[in-house]
Order: sequence, then C-alpha cells, then structure tokens
Amino acid sequence: MPCTHRPIAMAAMGILSVAVAGQVSAEVVWNWSDADTGAERGIFTTTGDLVDGSALAGSYQIIDFVLEATTTSLPTTGSYAGGQWSAGNQSPVGFTWDGTGPTEFWRAGGTHDNGLNLYAHPLPSDPDVSDRIGMSIDFFVIDRYSGNQELLQEATINLSTATASVPLPVAAWIALPILSVLGLIHYARQKNRTRGAIGPAEPSTTP
Repeated sequence: MPCTHRPIAMAAMGILSVAVAGQVSAEVVWNWSDADTGAERGIFTTTGDLVDGSALAGSYQIIDFVLEATTTSLPTTGSYAGGQWSAGNQSPVGFTWDGTGPTEFWRAGGTHDNGLNLYAHPLPSDPDVSDRIGMSIDFFVIDRYSGNQELLQEATINLSTATASVPLPVAAWIALPILSVLGLIHYARQKNRTRGAIGPAEPSTTP
C-alpha cells in the first residue's frame, strides 16, 4: 500500500526548512562597555540583521540605548526608544562595523560628524544643555550638564553582539506538530510490521 503520509511529511519539512533557513533578526542587540574597567556598560539596539549569529560588516543605526551600570552620577533609568535619551539635532546616530569591531562612530548632524553623542536629563532652564555620553574611536566621555566631566578615556569601547534566542516563526510552529504526529504514526506502523514478521510463537512440544 502506498504511504499517503509521505507527501504531508515532505510538505511539513519543506515549511520548516524554509522558515528556519529564512529566520534572521529584524534588529541587532549589542553589549557595550568602557575599555578601561568595564564598569560603564549598557546595550545598543540597532537596525540590521544577524546572519548565522554574526553581524556582517556595515553601518548600523542606533534605535535604542540603555545605560545599565555606571560609576558616575548618571542615573541608569530610561532608554533611547522611551525618549529619556536622545541624539538631539544630531540624529540619526550609529557606528560602522567591520565584522569584528567598530571602525567609526557617526552622527548625521551637529558641528562635527565624527563620533556620536547621547543626551539625557536636560537642564530645566535650557533644554539644549544635557548630560552626555560621547563615543568615538579612541574616545569615551561622560559629562554632566553642569559642565563637570566625570569620566574621560582615550580608548574605544568594547562592543559585541548579544546572544539571544530567536523565536521560531509561525510556519515552524505549524510544521513541528505535523512532523511529530507523523513520526508517531510511522513508529506504530513499524512496530506492527515487526510483530507481524515474527509471527505467533510456536507451541512447545514434548518429545
């Protein structure tokens, strides 16, 4: 008898393979930290894709930023996406990645276009004066709107992609149960075939 489940299995496997093979992230999450102590650290979220878990060489625009820890007086609350941090009139901001490390930090506006600045907690009397984190190649600074420079390093920050589990697409969730059911059917059929081939036990005879 022909196997009627084979076309279904092949279709399910096709859905699963296409879904998984085409699964790429719609954005990239990065861990950053200062080069000297690692005590200043946070997260970037950028445009772009991870391919086989790696970020390809290219330009990445920052769409979110979080300061997770700092030795300075800057608070670690709020985010770029939430509006507590901004790039001011220099937006968009981002960096260039060569496949292993950053080669440039950039901003679209402002007096200069080298490096990027992220601002938070503007001075109530002057919204154009804010706390700042500045990043460039061989340069990292944190200063307050009061003019107090709390940290200055002549080094490039450490930057690496964050490892995160990527949810399976809907197509994969459809294909997986089908393959599981078909696997159980195949196992049951093979077990019945084996039992039939062996046959019933011969009655014992006494000489």
